[in-house]
Amino acid sequence: KAAMPEGMDVKTKAKLDQAYPQAVRTTQNTLTNFDQDIADLEALIKDPGLKSISGIYGANTPNVSAEARRAKALFDKIKSGAGLSALLAIKAASPMGGALGNVSNQEGEKLEKSVAAFAQNQDYADLKRALYTYLVDVKIAKQNVLDAFDEAYSYRGETSAADMAAQAQARRSQVTKETLPQNLPPAPSGVKVIRKN
Repeated sequence: KAAMPEGMDVKTKAKLDQAYPQAVRTTQNTLTNFDQDIADLEALIKDPGLKSISGIYGANTPNVSAEARRAKALFDKIKSGAGLSALLAIKAASPMGGALGNVSNQEGEKLEKSVAAFAQNQDYADLKRALYTYLVDVKIAKQNVLDAFDEAYSYRGETSAADMAAQAQARRSQVTKETLPQNLPPAPSGVKVIRKN
């Protein structure tokens, strides 16, 4: 059993120890979701289809090209906020709020505001800037969750936040390899759409 941390009473330690297995699971899940959000945001920011789906015109016309459909699917996925849902699970799993619960609450509020700041009908440059801001906020939230986990549970000397982050990335890589066929056919070029202003 882990030694009593300095300044912690027996009751608090017992609650933290009891919550530890669930805290590990929910933190790992959150890190995996954050990694997926980060990968999706980085892909969308670089995606040439982002320009075709942004602005008043792009947001309100059918996504005919393969690029536009791909960008719209990524946009909708990001807007749904998997990382936000995962933060709620951490809050629910944290006894008496605690470091993890408090951080998940604070980061959840920041990410909700950041998500609300981007809309598809924004001009391309503004949308891209808002997506980049959200990417930075997700990266900060991920690091803050890692720090809060270490603050709450480092006394146990078991799973560290750095270990969990590495495991989450490895798990995401493995799932991606297992899910995607190795020999994919070349992507179709799609329909080229010329829009006249």
